Amino acid sequence: MERFFAHTDTLIWEVDKAIDLENFLKEKYFSRNLTIDAYRHGLLSVKNQKVKKNIKLFKGDKVIYQIPKEKNSYTFDRTPLNIVDEDEYFLIINKPAYLTMTEAEYEKSCLANQIAYDFYQKGISAKIRFINRLDRDTSGIVVVAKNAYAQAYVMKQMELDAVEKKYISIVEGNIPENGVIEIPLERIKGEVKSKFSDNGKIARTEYKRISYYDGLSLVELSLLTGRTHQLRIHLASIGHCIVGDKLYGSTIDFPRQALHAISYSFVHPKGLKRSYKAAIPDDIKKLLNEKHLLLEEERNVCFL
Repeated sequence: MERFFAHTDTLIWEVDKAIDLENFLKEKYFSRNLTIDAYRHGLLSVKNQKVKKNIKLFKGDKVIYQIPKEKNSYTFDRTPLNIVDEDEYFLIINKPAYLTMTEAEYEKSCLANQIAYDFYQKGISAKIRFINRLDRDTSGIVVVAKNAYAQAYVMKQMELDAVEKKYISIVEGNIPENGVIEIPLERIKGEVKSKFSDNGKIARTEYKRISYYDGLSLVELSLLTGRTHQLRIHLASIGHCIVGDKLYGSTIDFPRQALHAISYSFVHPKGLKRSYKAAIPDDIKKLLNEKHLLLEEERNVCFL
């Protein structure tokens, strides 16, 4: 059985069968670019020798990948992060609403700057690699890879549709019990919005109604693709705008779109499937309670 060892600066695999190095790396979800970069910078070694081209591996060989030290160019923001989980591969954050991912023209405080300071405090020399991104006014799970291999590992799973991204939202009207929305989308040039377009990229959203009361529905959403504003546009397209989403037609007053990224699941490089969950923020909890949208037996469904 193949063995795997992880440290903060090296990854080590013990080979369990004869195989070419590049096929071995492909099985480990190395992207082609990551493999080329590893050759170029001498990051791979076998039998205590640096390897800069494809070679034959044999049972018992150890493949070592040296994780390079990196710098990031973000400004420090000392605001503490709401950390859900962390290991040598990933930093998992529950992002608050009203915070951009990176600096915007009129908003210098951003998640990337907060992560940069967190990395600095912990002595982590790494670029900030966002696995997923959220709109400024959307709260919830953000996954950050601490090295290029961790990023490539999750990106490969995205290609295989093996990553699960779930949200909860409060929407207008009595949405059907469940369904799939499949409408192609494209960005509008010069604007922050996207739109329906036959020439756009395929976009798929799965939804399930959790509860309904007095003109509003609580829904669980599965993001099957990842287009800009996908959930917001898709829900508006079937006549169920997200509460507070003025950009796409909501008529109900709420300070932001009532949308929260509640969980993100994938197979970790260590081999086990992990599901990271972000507690629902107080503003959405308050709305749920005011609108009587959450029954006691439904609390576990929504990870409250």
